[in-house]
Parts: sequence; C-alpha cells; structure tokens
Amino acid sequence: MSSVNKYSLGITMGTGKTLVVVPKDTPLPVQRSLTVSTTEDQQRNIGLIVTLGERPLGEDNFQLSRIRLDDIDTGPKGEPRVRLTFRGYTNGLWSVGVQCRPGAAEQELSIIPSVGLSKAEVDKMQAKVVRYVEEHKRDEEALAATDEIIPLPAI
Repeated sequence: MSSVNKYSLGITMGTGKTLVVVPKDTPLPVQRSLTVSTTEDQQRNIGLIVTLGERPLGEDNFQLSRIRLDDIDTGPKGEPRVRLTFRGYTNGLWSVGVQCRPGAAEQELSIIPSVGLSKAEVDKMQAKVVRYVEEHKRDEEALAATDEIIPLPAI
C-alpha cells in the first residue's frame, strides 16, 4: 500500500499567503524544488515558515517549522536566489535541501515536528476546509498566478 501526505505542505510568503509546494494526497516519497529570493535590497537572510494545511493564509495552517537562512548573497531585491528542495518520506517526516549560492553544496535540514497534530487539531483543520470550500477555490485561483521566483522577507 502506498503512502500519501494527508495535508498540503507549503511555505508562507511575505504576503502571508500559503504557497503549496506539495499538494494534499501526493504519493510519498516525493521531492519538489522551488527557487526563492529577497524582497529588499541587500537583504542578508530569508525567513521560511513551513506549514501543513489547506488554508490559503499561512497563519491558519499548522506551523511545522520556522527556518532562518543566513549568509545568502546580497544584492538588489529579487536578485539573490536560494534553491529549496522539499523531500517527504513515507514515515511522515520532511526535509529541506538548501542551496544558497549557485554551484554550492546543498545543505539538508530535517523538519521533525516537536509535537504532532492532535486529533483536535486535525478535526479543527478539517472543519475549516469544509466551511471555507468556496473561499479556497477563489484563493487557489488567485495564487495560481505566481512568479517562478518566490520573494521571501528577512526575519
């Protein structure tokens, strides 16, 4: 029997919206990559909030991890590029590969939730999904028109 992720894995962008990296029900194991960039000139770090859930706003989803990427190349906003590779495993764990400079070695960060989702949290997330089905459709359509390079703020 194959395993699938039960909730979408995403990152919260500077606007507060969730960018889905691995959609719900994707077969595991899985690997997805994307490139992020800076929102300010000479920005020295990028803040990454990794979430699980189906809501369009990051704050409404379960926060899995907060990652601060330091020592990125500086330059005009949108110019520095950081490559992120998300890997999901059949045991429910996730990792993020980070490549801060072109040609540099990728660093692997494990995402191990200190606390799993409780039954109450799962029920709450499912209730929100049902309650906001129409809103989800509108937000998903709006979020579908995103650039290839995702701008993320410093933290």
